[in-house]
Amino acid sequence: MDFGRAFGYIFEDREWTPKVVLLAIVSLIPLLNLAVIGWTVDLIDGMLDGYDQPLPGWENFGEKFGAGLNYTIAAILYNLPLILLACGMGVLGGLFADVQGLEGLMALSTCGMTLVIFAYAVIANAVLFIGVIRYSRVRRLDAFLQVGQNAAIARENAGTLLTLAAWLILAGIVVGMFAWIPCIGWLAAAAFATPVMSHLQGQAAAQIVGKRKRAMG
Repeated sequence: MDFGRAFGYIFEDREWTPKVVLLAIVSLIPLLNLAVIGWTVDLIDGMLDGYDQPLPGWENFGEKFGAGLNYTIAAILYNLPLILLACGMGVLGGLFADVQGLEGLMALSTCGMTLVIFAYAVIANAVLFIGVIRYSRVRRLDAFLQVGQNAAIARENAGTLLTLAAWLILAGIVVGMFAWIPCIGWLAAAAFATPVMSHLQGQAAAQIVGKRKRAMG
């Protein structure tokens, strides 16, 4: 994966300024910012065809919003077990909070469940990302819901997904450094976070799809 490309490609589009500024503005507006997910989906779709230029425009705002809404529905479904588990832990914690002698057991249980939650979150989001790749091509919610197939693809590409996670963390640190600069830095961080993260995801998506095509002959 090309980390530098995730930053540099932005400036190759002659209309990058209005596109990125509008992207930053939309990302700050509650509910409407679902369209930012659609922007990422459009970029991934283009990169699967071999290009990252021009940057996705905003002519199809409704489609972008719809893609973001579908992703949010899928994300809730994928993480529903975590939500239920967290609620269960909260209820049990409340029931046994005043019971003497169970402090050690409750602490051990909390640590164990925290590890389970973390592991599930990592796996669920890896599978969800495969759903994003497939959704970018077919634009149907059922691309997310084919969990078995998505999980199999995620398992086959665990190395690529781990590399993506590492690059996303690094990119978050780099972009976050802009936020230390008052005013201008805040705007820069908001403007460049999505394009950079999206391009890294697009690179990973292209590697995963390319691997499957080669495997199929």
